[in-house]
Amino acid sequence: MMHLHRAIDKVSNEPDFKESVSVLTVVVRDYQQQLDKMKEALGSMEIPLNHNNQHQGQSQQSH
Repeated sequence: MMHLHRAIDKVSNEPDFKESVSVLTVVVRDYQQQLDKMKEALGSMEIPLNHNNQHQGQSQQSH
């Protein structure tokens, strides 16, 4: 993400790129917000760590 910010900073003073930099800044900000939302969603997920053990237990019960 830092490389995008550095690229924006580098071209932000160029008059020919002023509009592009504005649009790119909005895109990067939106991307960062979506990334933060996904991190939060993934962080709140519960993932069973012993999934294989549960499956094996079910197989043994049926025998």
